[in-house]
Amino acid sequence: MKYKVIKEYNGLKVGDIVELNERRAKSEVRHGNVIEAKAAKKTAKQKMEKITYKNKAITKRKIK
Repeated sequence: MKYKVIKEYNGLKVGDIVELNERRAKSEVRHGNVIEAKAAKKTAKQKMEKITYKNKAITKRKIK
């Protein structure tokens, strides 16, 4: 599983995404160092992508 670091420890910085085995993860969650990283749903605004064509026209399209 992937976990997000919320408190610095063992050289890891806040915001890092780390992969831990089950036993280690339980310990770090108990100590308050990490939380489970869940895939966040993208909003409609984040799904829009700007495309620049050769003539420099900028359009938006949805990313699937």
